[in-house]
Amino acid sequence: VYAEQPLLGYLVAAVINADPTLLPHTRLAYDVLPSNCDPETGIASALEFTQGRDAHAMVGVLCSSVSQQVATLASMFKVPFVSHQSISASLSNKASYPYFSRTIPPAS
Repeated sequence: VYAEQPLLGYLVAAVINADPTLLPHTRLAYDVLPSNCDPETGIASALEFTQGRDAHAMVGVLCSSVSQQVATLASMFKVPFVSHQSISASLSNKASYPYFSRTIPPAS
């Protein structure tokens, strides 16, 4: 999991990893890589995260401009990407961002 909310992510991974009944035969690994709301930094961090790993998901990215770049990368790697703060309506385009989801409604 790639995310920008360090404490919450570590806590979620620890709770899930501590209970083998939650995700049997699965161990979550968690990394925090910054984007600083800069698309170049965000894509570099996402690329760093995906290199040499069997990544199953990416979570985070607070800014829509970065989410658009990371969502494109996630689509290339066929890895689900969930954002909890990116509200750009363009991210709702499933043809462009088929692996992107969000937990907040898009801006209208």
